[in-house]
Amino acid sequence: MSENIIKPTFNIIVGKKIKRYRKEMKLTTEELGRYIGVSQQQISRYESGINHINIDFLSQLSELFKVPIQFFLIED
Repeated sequence: MSENIIKPTFNIIVGKKIKRYRKEMKLTTEELGRYIGVSQQQISRYESGINHINIDFLSQLSELFKVPIQFFLIED
């Protein structure tokens, strides 16, 4: 039961950071999706916290956004 409470919170934290940096770089969800090899819809799901993003995609995003991967794992 507690796992269901934790997961959405983590997904939302990560999603907000992805969205913030995507917008700062003036990228569309489609452009970002192409960069990491997923659809625009999947990027939207990551940003809204619906879907859990895997570590490989986070690694690609950390390179693109020039932030350490740990950045995505902690709340501001």
